[in-house]
Amino acid sequence: YTAREAFRLVFTTKYMNFSRCYRQAFDPNIIHIHIINTLNGMEMILHNLGCDCSATNTSTVTMTLNSSENHESTNGEPAKRNPDVNNWGKAGEDAVDYVLKWLPDMFCVIEKDCVGKYSDNIILLENLSFCDEAQEFDHLVIGPQGIFNIETKNYAGKLAIDKAGNWLRLKKGETEWVAEENPAQQVFRHRVLLQSIVGYQIPIIDVICLSHPSILIAGQENSRIPVIKKDLLADFIVNYRPAVLTSDHVALLEHQINNCKISK
Repeated sequence: YTAREAFRLVFTTKYMNFSRCYRQAFDPNIIHIHIINTLNGMEMILHNLGCDCSATNTSTVTMTLNSSENHESTNGEPAKRNPDVNNWGKAGEDAVDYVLKWLPDMFCVIEKDCVGKYSDNIILLENLSFCDEAQEFDHLVIGPQGIFNIETKNYAGKLAIDKAGNWLRLKKGETEWVAEENPAQQVFRHRVLLQSIVGYQIPIIDVICLSHPSILIAGQENSRIPVIKKDLLADFIVNYRPAVLTSDHVALLEHQINNCKISK
């Protein structure tokens, strides 16, 4: 053995032992960031040594996300975004729009006909009797079950949600895990505004839709709000139960929401 080969053999053995111990000692439903970071660092070293560690890779919750930002800042105002980020998010929303286009006639998809500060063809709602702050919605669907309040994220790669509801990501080419903002607060703001418009007796079904076709998700069950891939969204909406609203009620809700649209 050369010194390099000896080091590679010893290091590979340590990596495999560490990986095996991690799998056996820890609950696979819990994300241990510091351990996964260590494993990822070891994998990078092995890769540089010419080893293929894919067969022993235990970092099952790694993710690669795009650099898209939220449509709103933390204070509810639309956040400034560069054109590339806007286009990336718009592509994801367009993909979901196409899915919603094929819903049965009993469902009403709210039209995106408002003009916002940073983009056109959006849903921008305001209820001045409740709050002087408008909110931008990605998608709203009214059906017999209630109003589906859909927040779309165009994340590529893999997404992990731990048992505390934290969203985590690992950027491509990097080894350190970083936190991704959970959109739950954004969805909550939208729900509260909707309730002020249509009344608190109307069911509102919150949904987070991941629109990128390559997205892989770990820990969906840890999210209080359903996290659904784009290709499963229509099935989720159509088969959601119970159904409580008549067609006349759906039309009335559409009218109430459209009356609260604004343009800037």
